[in-house]
Amino acid sequence: MQNKEKFQNNLYIYPLLLYHDFFDFHLKKYLRIYLIILFLAMALTDALLYAQLLDSASLSGKKVFTDLKEALLQPDEVYRLKLKKKKLNKFPIDIFRFKNLHELDLSHNQIVKLPPEIASLTYLQYLNLSKNKLTAIPAEIGKLSNLKELVLNNNKLQSLPAEMGQLYALRLLDIWGTEVDVLPYEMSKLKHTLEKLDMRVIYMNRKQQEVILKWFPNTEVLFSKACNCQ
Repeated sequence: MQNKEKFQNNLYIYPLLLYHDFFDFHLKKYLRIYLIILFLAMALTDALLYAQLLDSASLSGKKVFTDLKEALLQPDEVYRLKLKKKKLNKFPIDIFRFKNLHELDLSHNQIVKLPPEIASLTYLQYLNLSKNKLTAIPAEIGKLSNLKELVLNNNKLQSLPAEMGQLYALRLLDIWGTEVDVLPYEMSKLKHTLEKLDMRVIYMNRKQQEVILKWFPNTEVLFSKACNCQ
């Protein structure tokens, strides 16, 4: 009789134990999945907080860093960097650590080359490289899809890459005082978006100027007086 009761009790206990083990296994499984999703969501939220495209008003409220060493102490907080007149002869590669960089001013230096890694600064909106010694602009600049203003005046440039025709956000292009007297045809794609083009102090004949004006009918184009040159 006692064995019979023990057997009957086991008939109830074993299913409960099996159900408990089954439930415990799946609970732990789903808990792990939940924790992984929660971690990824928190990481994504944190990334979005530090990596987002700012409008002009929000950007104007950000600190302007003027010392590279100071900026490197808090790279995620660097949205605006001004290294004007720092006697730089090379593009500082540490700048590529500033993934949130929106505004970069390297004017009045001695920089001779702009590295192709410039494309990694995906949030860049304002780039001033005026009064340097640049002889070329890398094709990778065409990947800066958020670039609004590009200032390249007073450099030793003779041409611009065709990829600049991909800068659909570009509103200002300043190349006065360079030797760029012909623009790549691909840049004519910007005729509806480019607001101002400064090509003063560049030797150009009237025919060359007329071509530019035809490409950019809605753009404020600035020329010096046309020359009697070929």
